Amino acid sequence: MNQIKNQPFHQKIFAEIVCVFSSIGLLVIWVLPNTIALRHLLMIMGFVSVIWIIYHDQFILRSKFTNELPLIFLGLIFVWLLIHYLFFSLNRDLEWREIKGIWFRSFSIFSRNWCSTIN
Repeated sequence: MNQIKNQPFHQKIFAEIVCVFSSIGLLVIWVLPNTIALRHLLMIMGFVSVIWIIYHDQFILRSKFTNELPLIFLGLIFVWLLIHYLFFSLNRDLEWREIKGIWFRSFSIFSRNWCSTIN
């Protein structure tokens, strides 16, 4: 019975370890040529672990709203990006390539850094 009770705690530690190692891995291989697939794999692993931690920790429900305002405003940049793409875009192909490239990476790093503020 005690093992079942501690299972979410072990899952949280595992998700935190995945988040840390994906960040370290990105720092190590970012400048190396021909590592795009590994970069994307590490970013996806970090992003999934961050979303899991945020969802299961219920960080948003426990924190004060005023403490989260800077992060909320930074997150609204990505919301504005999508609104701009959907309603004001003049060159959708070019903007979609930028969203998939630079902005997706920025969003995954933003969410990973937001996770580091939880603990």
